Amino acid sequence: MCDIREKKLAELLVNYSIGAKKGEKVLIETFDIPDGLIEILIDTVAEAGAIPFVSTKRSRVQRLLLQNGSKTQMSFIGEYETMRMKGMDCYIGIRGNNNISELSDIPPDKMDYFEQFWLKPTHFEERVRNTRWVVLRYPNASMAQLAGMS
Repeated sequence: MCDIREKKLAELLVNYSIGAKKGEKVLIETFDIPDGLIEILIDTVAEAGAIPFVSTKRSRVQRLLLQNGSKTQMSFIGEYETMRMKGMDCYIGIRGNNNISELSDIPPDKMDYFEQFWLKPTHFEERVRNTRWVVLRYPNASMAQLAGMS
């Protein structure tokens, strides 16, 4: 069953924030959010006549990838992710990280590899400059805990 709030959010993101148009390619990249919202986003992008692409990620998996990653690996992933981003017209990023400190124990050299070879070229040099994009945090228990709420 569709939550009307999620449908409204999807419509705002697709039709207002990125203004998806017929035939445009839209990358939906998510971290730790419910599948239902992803499904609604796919439908909403398609209803706008655009073409949805989806990448669902999990923070715990990302943490392990970064912890064990090498400079060569981060460089290769960055090249792949950047090439994919170059093919997109629009980007919707939703992060619902269940643990806000998930990456706090990643060694600095590993984070440097990630930032230099993956994050910077893919997001700051390609996505920000060449797509219509929106990024938001999806509310969850970790955010409530951080705010001292239940």
